[in-house]
Amino acid sequence: MMREAQKWLSQAKSDLEAAKWNAEGKFYAHACFLSKLVKI
Repeated sequence: MMREAQKWLSQAKSDLEAAKWNAEGKFYAHACFLSKLVKI
């Protein structure tokens, strides 16, 4: 079960980085979408 939690945490971190990258590139709609996926 811990391994599954690590996968979810890893994906959340990846989604957060993608959201930041999209915001910096002024892709605001996609950044907002990705930000909503992150639940840390």
